[in-house]
Amino acid sequence: MCIMDPVAEIHFYGWWALVYIQKQFSNYSEWMLFLSKLGDPRYAFLIYFPVAFCLSRSRGTQVLWVACSAEWLNAVLKLILHGDRPYWWVGETYKYKEKAELETMLPTQYNLTCETGPGSPSGHAMVTSAVFFVLVKGILDSRQKHQSRIMQAALWTSFAAIILAVDISRVFIATHFPHQVIMGTLIGIGIGAIINMDVVASLRSKHYLLGTMVAVGGCMLTYYALLSLGYDPLWSIPMAHKWCATSTWVHPDTSLFFAVIRDISCLAGFGFSVYIFEKKSSEEKPGSVHIMSKILQIVSSLCVTLMSENIKLPRDSDAIFYGAAFIKFFLMVLVLVVQIPAVFDRCASKSNCTKKKNS
Repeated sequence: MCIMDPVAEIHFYGWWALVYIQKQFSNYSEWMLFLSKLGDPRYAFLIYFPVAFCLSRSRGTQVLWVACSAEWLNAVLKLILHGDRPYWWVGETYKYKEKAELETMLPTQYNLTCETGPGSPSGHAMVTSAVFFVLVKGILDSRQKHQSRIMQAALWTSFAAIILAVDISRVFIATHFPHQVIMGTLIGIGIGAIINMDVVASLRSKHYLLGTMVAVGGCMLTYYALLSLGYDPLWSIPMAHKWCATSTWVHPDTSLFFAVIRDISCLAGFGFSVYIFEKKSSEEKPGSVHIMSKILQIVSSLCVTLMSENIKLPRDSDAIFYGAAFIKFFLMVLVLVVQIPAVFDRCASKSNCTKKKNS
């Protein structure tokens, strides 16, 4: 009788669950890929943060902190937990089998399967659950006087359905085991519940500087601690290249370091924006904004963020690639938080002046 260790047993039963899910949803692969994209952590920065910030600066600030905190903690946990991803675990576990037999055991792969970081916990589940928890809570808080139990139930049911769908899609494309998405979801909800909107809205530029330094220091400490213990923090990248069905599906922007760079640069960019606001007392208390102006700000912000995705980062070296990524996200946040609101504030001021002259 073969006795497996607890981790191997969890992976084994998780693999069978993955195979079952792939069979059940084999005719809905396009939907599964769409749901997986919906839960991509990058959209927390490209869509959910700018929309929330345009509607409410305090809530938008909370979304940014939640997204950065969840993704940063996810990277640190992945380095420490050393979790396998299904698409390479099967190959590494059963590589002693005949090639033909092994190929029948490997799960179906898709163009979103071959992520390069370790698998535990799921970053998609962790960041998406944290951000969506904050967004749902924000909607309920803004309608305290008018909300009903039916509305609360509808919103939280929608939240649960979206997160469950994202989690299943991540298992379906063989990027995660079930226990990895469950762990990511629970931790993400915890982060969303802990980070308070009023606290982060009152933070000054020095707090962002401190947060950026802690993020950099924490990752470096984890990285070099693993090296000193004899572990390779980059062990998952060769696994991705070895077991990915198509080499072009392996992208450097799925690495842990890219995620950390995005978190650090967004925090630094927002901190610099807060510093600019501190120097301009007139910006500290913005006046009320017309709903049409908010809609136009949202459209403008989304144009900036989605167009920034078309910027191809140079890949001459890792240093240049990650340096360019830092500059890209730093400037993106600066434009979203400072430049776009400033343009609409000036337009609103000119409109008010014109109305006064005409009257």
